[in-house]
Amino acid sequence: MMRLLALLLSLAPAFAPQDRSVIVYARGDQTDTIDPQATDWGGSAKILVNIYESLVTFSEDGVDLVPGLAEKWERSEDGKTWTFRLRRGVKFHDGTEFNAAAVAFTLDRLLGRGANVPKSVPYGPQYADIDTVETPDAATVVIKLKAPSAVFLMNLAMFPAGIVSPEAVKKHGAQFGRNPVGTGPLKFKQWDPGVRIVLDRNDDYWGAKAKMSRLIILDVKDAQVAIQKLKKGEVQVVDHLALADIPGIEADPTLRMEYEVSMNVCYLGFNLRKAPYNNINFRRAVAHAIDRSKILRIAYQGRAEEARTLVPPSIFAPPKDLPVHAYDPEKAKEYLAKADLPAGFEAVIWHMTYPRPYVPEPDKLVQVIQDDLSRIGLKVRLEGFNVDIYTKKLRDLEHPMFLLGWSADIADADNFLYALLHGDSIGPLDRPSGTNHPFFNHPRFNEVVKAAQTEVDPAKRRAEYEEALKIYHEEVPTFPLAHVKQMAAASKSVKYNHHPIEYRFWGIEKVK
Repeated sequence: MMRLLALLLSLAPAFAPQDRSVIVYARGDQTDTIDPQATDWGGSAKILVNIYESLVTFSEDGVDLVPGLAEKWERSEDGKTWTFRLRRGVKFHDGTEFNAAAVAFTLDRLLGRGANVPKSVPYGPQYADIDTVETPDAATVVIKLKAPSAVFLMNLAMFPAGIVSPEAVKKHGAQFGRNPVGTGPLKFKQWDPGVRIVLDRNDDYWGAKAKMSRLIILDVKDAQVAIQKLKKGEVQVVDHLALADIPGIEADPTLRMEYEVSMNVCYLGFNLRKAPYNNINFRRAVAHAIDRSKILRIAYQGRAEEARTLVPPSIFAPPKDLPVHAYDPEKAKEYLAKADLPAGFEAVIWHMTYPRPYVPEPDKLVQVIQDDLSRIGLKVRLEGFNVDIYTKKLRDLEHPMFLLGWSADIADADNFLYALLHGDSIGPLDRPSGTNHPFFNHPRFNEVVKAAQTEVDPAKRRAEYEEALKIYHEEVPTFPLAHVKQMAAASKSVKYNHHPIEYRFWGIEKVK
């Protein structure tokens, strides 16, 4: 706290929160990099979408696709060729020109091609159907796919497809993530890891300008400290809350809560390459031992809904006949006996120690799980990690059970089933780098999820996802726990529209 206070004082008056043109936003997570192709971390995505733009984007208040850096696009009759007409006169923050070459450069990075690729490209598999990228002129990009895709255009709206400045990448190399350059409404000013990120308005932005001259994003891990700063007027928005504090915020005449539909999931995962977590009887035992209603009551203060599947119902309603692993301790004990665990076995659950949109209080949640599992005779050790360590350890081949979640990048089931469970999303088998942390690689599941990507008939596509969900239920690579409404606390002195997908900080505006 003393370090944070000293830094803020050292920056006065330039960063003074009292300045009507400065917005201060407090968050509970951190950023690992500000390179859109090099991360899958939500704490980074919050920053990325304000600095970078994609060819297509989401509508102002919803998930419809609208023009971004591409003014319009056309698809061939066979669905395999997409032609994008780019905006003219757009500049990167470093003054270089946005053009077709920059789009091709970015997509090459995303696909792992060329000499400018990050060490890890977690979202790369989502774009693997891109065959070639052609640039017939500076304002035209032609992307040819290996097969028609029902999700390609949506995937182009995701943050990993943010267009980067080729000159900046070449200049900074591996340090580009600390020196980001895009075309967005806010541009990078400064980053003190673990303390704050500062973004300034891009006065040369091609579209509507940001509502503030400067945005300060403070890393404030303690929710109580963040709320006190909000009440004192030191910050205008807080995105992580102790759930017990919400009634007090709602009752405060100077504050308000901002809610948005749940498009996330929190789940318990299993390492399918490590015994006994790769034992189906063990996983089923854990699934039947966990009382999700108790989790909602204790860990979420009743402010979440029970998850039947990995996909939020706001995106894909599960079939009515889909089985669920109901809370049944006796059945859990039967499965545990079949797992034939060695004497004295102690299971381990890794978890984050910082809040996420899908789990505001992770310590409390894993304690409930630990208690439930102890009731069927399973001893469990909890190990918590900060963000810097946890994001790396989840790709460890030897990790045990783990608590994690996912927030939608697009409003489509593919963003959960392909990204989190398809074999492609593991990455190289000897050094996993993708977003499939259970290392689930089920042939039929892979087949139907991949088929759904190219299926344009809605009824057939739904049937494929329903089959995938039934396989998911049967195999239990992860156990879904809860879907949580997105929420933030804000001062009534600002206008803040919480978008269902992105954190659009540039629209925050002081109103009094």
